[in-house]
Amino acid sequence: MKKITSTLFLLFCTFAVFSQGKFQFETNSHDFGSVVEGDLATHVFKFTNVGNAPIVMTNVRASCGCTTPEWSKAPVLPGKEGIIKAVYNSKGRPGNFTKSITITSNASEPVKSLKISGVVSQDPNRLAANESKKAFSLVGADKPEFSLVDKEYKFGTLQVGQKITKSFKYTNTGKADLELKNAYSKCRCTTFKSSKNTLKPGETADLVITFIPKKATEAGEKIYISTNAPYNANNFISLKGKVVDSLAPKSVIQEGGFKF
Repeated sequence: MKKITSTLFLLFCTFAVFSQGKFQFETNSHDFGSVVEGDLATHVFKFTNVGNAPIVMTNVRASCGCTTPEWSKAPVLPGKEGIIKAVYNSKGRPGNFTKSITITSNASEPVKSLKISGVVSQDPNRLAANESKKAFSLVGADKPEFSLVDKEYKFGTLQVGQKITKSFKYTNTGKADLELKNAYSKCRCTTFKSSKNTLKPGETADLVITFIPKKATEAGEKIYISTNAPYNANNFISLKGKVVDSLAPKSVIQEGGFKF
């Protein structure tokens, strides 16, 4: 009897030692892409406990005060899901960022790190004010001038998530070197690339715009251009057309009966 009792005790101890929760995240990092300054960039990291004991997260901390984490406070049972929510405050922080979030728990990996990254574009209102000040300081001096050859593109009809790429020519019509700094839109669904980093007076280059709409709209989109030239409120490209949720044909079975 003593031998049986000892064996059961050892088995219990062995089971207790090897009973641990285990994180299985959908992804350990998230790139926000372009974030407009002042926005709260938010991402929820989801995980499943694939271990054989509950996971209890005792602490979740970010690498800076600009990132606020939230997490599942209750124990996450085996087979169940939990979350880590990361909120990055981009106010006053233009430029690239990479931040880490460290999780402390009783899981098989007691200290685990997640990562968020992205690039913060300057707030359009602040950008306009800065460019106006720059224009005033360049009065009477040789300066670059940004001029678009074509400012409009009609894309017809797209569905959400469909990508289009269009090239626009622009010229430096001023008397100093022109530098293209940014091309941004309020939808945060466009990216840009220029065929040249710097244009000498009189030179022309291609500005390639990629548009991937995130939601349905009939208003199209405007892309504002930022350069080292004096600020000009007319420096924008218009993408005109309609964005729908899906281009797939509707089913012949409609709500309320058949459609003929």
